[in-house]
Amino acid sequence: MTGVIWLVQILHYPSFKFVSEKEFVTFEQFHIKRISYVVVPVMLVEITTAIIAYLNHPSLLLLLNMIFNSLILLFTYALSVPYHNKLKEGKSLKTIKMLAYTNWPRTIFWSLRSLLLIYLIWV
Repeated sequence: MTGVIWLVQILHYPSFKFVSEKEFVTFEQFHIKRISYVVVPVMLVEITTAIIAYLNHPSLLLLLNMIFNSLILLFTYALSVPYHNKLKEGKSLKTIKMLAYTNWPRTIFWSLRSLLLIYLIWV
């Protein structure tokens, strides 16, 4: 998911501003439907495995992993989903900017989580 979130952050969200107002609602609905097929199952597996790993082997690092996953879900449902819902009503450059801006915490937490998991694998 770290690669996906960086692609979305650096390429996909900024490209929203280039979609015409006429096509934007159709584009946004397409985006939500298709991206959900990719991210929802993976996010559910991530949080589930984070919880299971921590419960089976409690440690500070696995607790951090679980916290990072929880924060990713919180930012997704508290910020990203509402901005996408607003964009389903029509193109708004301000909303697109806020969507990308508020996506940075998710990008950072997924990146930190990847570094943490790489460390855990090597230790």
